[in-house]
Amino acid sequence: MRAAPEVSGRSQTLFAITRCLPFLVLAAVFSIELSPAHTLYTGPLLSPAPALAAVTMGPVGTVGVAVLAGVVSAIAAIHNDAWGTPQVYTNLLALLVVAVASVATSAVRVPGTASWPISAGSPRCRRTWCCGRCPPGWAW
Repeated sequence: MRAAPEVSGRSQTLFAITRCLPFLVLAAVFSIELSPAHTLYTGPLLSPAPALAAVTMGPVGTVGVAVLAGVVSAIAAIHNDAWGTPQVYTNLLALLVVAVASVATSAVRVPGTASWPISAGSPRCRRTWCCGRCPPGWAW
């Protein structure tokens, strides 16, 4: 993806790091849960992963991260013999609620706001972030 002339290299770097953050959280929780020195239950840390993905990935990426978080939660519960406990079901329910809300908010983009990134490869705008100057009706 080519950056617009007014976008600095630092902004592009931060955007790339932000896209990796949900996967870093999933990898950290997965490694802690499967480690032999496991003394801390980190399942609740999986719930914010879809919300982190919603900021930069759109609905498809958010669903992908939510599914991966559910898989990591299920594998950790099976590995630690915790499947069927109320804590696992509570974490899965929290993950579902956050995932549905994140997919909904990432699918609804309000034109003219500077807080949502455009989808990669948008044919109408080459900016990384919406500047608010697009004509009404343009998809960004």
